[in-house]
Amino acid sequence: MQLIFCSSAAEPLIKSEPLFSETFDAIQSGKFSLSPSGILSWITDILTSQIQELSYYLILFFCLAAISASVNLMGQSFKSKVSEASFFACYAVSAAA
Repeated sequence: MQLIFCSSAAEPLIKSEPLFSETFDAIQSGKFSLSPSGILSWITDILTSQIQELSYYLILFFCLAAISASVNLMGQSFKSKVSEASFFACYAVSAAA
């Protein structure tokens, strides 16, 4: 962890941790509070930002699950072993993504 002190405001910054810098700015400006509503808001902001960052992968996995399920149902209805091979192909695609 590398602390960098800016010469203009003399506030510590950590390059890989933007949350630390935001928290330090809030403490320094007097806007930091430990109220339950503030903490819940902070947690929901973190969770929704993670979901937004991973939305591409979520959509990809839902599509692969739908394809795998439909091929599996078709394989069961026609009693063929193609469904097992297609399941492993979908698994390989999801592992590569």
